Amino acid sequence: ELAQRFDGYIFQNPTGDVEDDLPVFLFAQSDAHFRGAEAHADIALFHSDPNHLALELSGDYVRADLGNGGGPVPFIPPFRYGVGLRFQGQSLMLLAEVRHAGDQDHIATFETATAGYTLVNAAIGYRFFFGDTVHDVMLRGNNLTDELAYNHLNPLKDVVPLPGRDVSLSYRLAF
Repeated sequence: ELAQRFDGYIFQNPTGDVEDDLPVFLFAQSDAHFRGAEAHADIALFHSDPNHLALELSGDYVRADLGNGGGPVPFIPPFRYGVGLRFQGQSLMLLAEVRHAGDQDHIATFETATAGYTLVNAAIGYRFFFGDTVHDVMLRGNNLTDELAYNHLNPLKDVVPLPGRDVSLSYRLAF
């Protein structure tokens, strides 16, 4: 666990006022103590040029408190981790991943706790060449299980959830 102390950390503090049905915040300053860690690993499961299969693991954790017993720093993300499987060939790319965010209940007095969520994402892409140009076509699906999820870092999280199921098709041309 790594730690960092800040003198005069700047954060958003509610005034208690509401304008246009939205809370009003002022920036405040206090000493703060952050503790946390972040990790990412790509583990090669198969490698035979031009084909590669890798397991992707990632995670991060932050806990932050204001100095002098001021309580938790607002808008701190929950513990998060992800697991993915990525295949990269000469022309074909495949990705399947699961991303999880835990509950966030270490919160400032004005915040509400945020429930954890799990998102399932997948993508398939194909690259082809025509003359001197590179063409990439990508079909991507995010939040495939249509999980109702809230981003704790968003002050409007209780009003605006994260996007639901999202499927996109993109084309990129490089010349």
